[in-house]
Amino acid sequence: MIDPQHNPARDADPAPTQPPVLPAEQVFLEVGDNAPVAVDVSQAPVPLRKRGPGLWESIAWMVGFYVVQITVMVLAAMALVIAFFVTAAGGNPQGIDVAGLTKSLLPQLDSNLISIIGAAQLATVLYALLAVRLRFGVRGVRSLGLQLPWGGHWLLIALIIAPLSLLCSTLQAAMFDCFPSSRGQMEELMKSLAQAPLSMLVLIIGLGPALCEELLFRGLIGRGLMARHGVIAGIFMTSVLFGLLHINPGQAIAVIPMGMVLHFVYYTTRSFWAPVTLHLFNNSLAVILLKHSSVPAVVKIDQLVEAQGGPPVSILVASVAMVTAILILLWQTRVQFVLRDGTVWNPGFATTSAPPPDVDAIPIRQDPRFLMLAGSTINSLGFAAGVWRLTGWAGLPW
Repeated sequence: MIDPQHNPARDADPAPTQPPVLPAEQVFLEVGDNAPVAVDVSQAPVPLRKRGPGLWESIAWMVGFYVVQITVMVLAAMALVIAFFVTAAGGNPQGIDVAGLTKSLLPQLDSNLISIIGAAQLATVLYALLAVRLRFGVRGVRSLGLQLPWGGHWLLIALIIAPLSLLCSTLQAAMFDCFPSSRGQMEELMKSLAQAPLSMLVLIIGLGPALCEELLFRGLIGRGLMARHGVIAGIFMTSVLFGLLHINPGQAIAVIPMGMVLHFVYYTTRSFWAPVTLHLFNNSLAVILLKHSSVPAVVKIDQLVEAQGGPPVSILVASVAMVTAILILLWQTRVQFVLRDGTVWNPGFATTSAPPPDVDAIPIRQDPRFLMLAGSTINSLGFAAGVWRLTGWAGLPW
């Protein structure tokens, strides 16, 4: 007998709920048919305070960075001055030739400039670590993504250094033409630093900024601005602030593209050590060229960058093509944290942070497309051949 109250549609299982539609900046464009699908696993909106600093707070952290750096440099310089006068006195303060000592003091400070900068770099590393800890809590540093990058990403970082440095150096040379005083300031600084041993320059000018600046901009400021404003706007705003940190107008504008690449590398590899490595290699390359400025090949590179009108268009095009291809490869092989059910961990906003410990997610790297891999290889060979020919390295006795 048919029950008149029976309603098959009512008694049937309810239709499964669909996952929420993510904003465009939170959608991962995957490669391959088996790529994980990104879904929003957050149960409630995350307060802005927990996402990280906004623009004005970021500027405040930068001001604190300056204060710490300048204070430590002043204190280190004062300590050197006191030590210099105490040593010169030799236990007889009445017999000091103050005028003569003062005249010889500036060369002493100039020769110890690298040590003063080193003390400031150490202080700013501690400042940046403390800032990350205060802003993101107990696990703020661990959430940076302290796992080492995949081997292929190491290779891509190594390959991008030369063309990216050439492009940024060319832009800096053009900016120095617009701001002549900037060129003079940079030349004076480089002249003073050139007195230091190469190993100390790599340690203090290479590793020091790579740690303190990456902690500040990738680990603190960038995480907040990206979470609040999305990937593109967040990276751009962080990179502009990164440029402003360098004060010198010509240098400040030239490092903005470098800042964008540094943050993109961090975003795709999800490893804090990836941008640190790129930053370290870029700065180290600069000081190596500084210390070997008389080598014919290095002279050729300087002439290439400083030439009227910049390097030949062919080498600039090859550099842009190589950098672009490597960035695309980084995107195609990007790392994502995948949950056990196959979905991509997504906290509800754009982030470079690692998942919290209570989220059972593992990092998964995407596979590159063969054509892009082949194109990147061809671009790299073309760039290398162009530099080899223009610098005259082929004619050097190896």
